[in-house]
Amino acid sequence: MNEKVLELINRRERQLLVHAALYYEFGKNIISDDQYDEWSFELKDLIDNNPKEFENSAEHDAFLNFDPSSGYYLHFTNYIDRAACLYNDYCRTNNIHDRIQMEDIKDHIKRIKKG
Repeated sequence: MNEKVLELINRRERQLLVHAALYYEFGKNIISDDQYDEWSFELKDLIDNNPKEFENSAEHDAFLNFDPSSGYYLHFTNYIDRAACLYNDYCRTNNIHDRIQMEDIKDHIKRIKKG
């Protein structure tokens, strides 16, 4: 197994899950759609060309039958809090006066878990 490929698959999976949660749950983004698409299609190529590494990836189940054209169907519930924290850090660092409140994060998680 190629550990560098597995590491890259894991990184792209996490990146896509965090940014999908940020975009679809909070209507926020800190990367461009083009960047998201680039990562998505790169991950799809990695998945298709490295089945053993993909099978051992951290978020394998979330990316079964992955369609790189949209993150809407990704199972990103476990990444909502990380996405909000990343966005808030991004805003702080860039002196942007916009934040995702903790209550909003909890509400989103409750709503998703209820189904």
